[in-house]
Amino acid sequence: MNIKQLIAASLLAAAVLTLPSCKDKTSDVPKDPAPIINNNTAVSSEIPSAYLMQMNKLLNEWELREGSMSDPLIGTRLLMYDNVKKCVKTKDEVGYMLIDLDGDGTEELITAPLDGFKENAMVYDILTIKDGQAFHLANSLQATYHLMADNSFILRTPNEDKSFSFKRVTINGTERPTEVEITKEESAKYYISTAELTPFSALEK
Repeated sequence: MNIKQLIAASLLAAAVLTLPSCKDKTSDVPKDPAPIINNNTAVSSEIPSAYLMQMNKLLNEWELREGSMSDPLIGTRLLMYDNVKKCVKTKDEVGYMLIDLDGDGTEELITAPLDGFKENAMVYDILTIKDGQAFHLANSLQATYHLMADNSFILRTPNEDKSFSFKRVTINGTERPTEVEITKEESAKYYISTAELTPFSALEK
């Protein structure tokens, strides 16, 4: 073996010996921290931020509120308070739904008690987004809205003589709903929606 071959062999041996040490140094490089997973991502991603901000505030303060307390998102006491149990409704008993009622591309937020909605599509609150902010289109304490299959509402209002008056309510963009008086017989011609609500408790899972 001549000098050149000896030098080449020495360099090759040195390179082989340094490979493990390079590998070790690579393994010491800190990895990027694991991403923080938001448990609400699957649900929250479908909710516009203008609604979600208020909904999260509502969830955080839910256990603190009393039956007589109104809420900026759920504007009626009747929705939050269960007159039978004499206590605040749980997050499993109140739900929400996103639906474009007027076909303008903006989904309105409907909130309602699950039992009342399942029975006759009873709705207490209807919100939309105006200038990036949640905007109350309608809510009621005594009268009740009932969501119909054509995305309009029937408003049922008690009278002093214990009878009821009825109006057909149509959502028009960010304006207040249009209300047209109809008879009880006319109101019976509309089909109640079969849409389903999502309980507020699902936002925490």
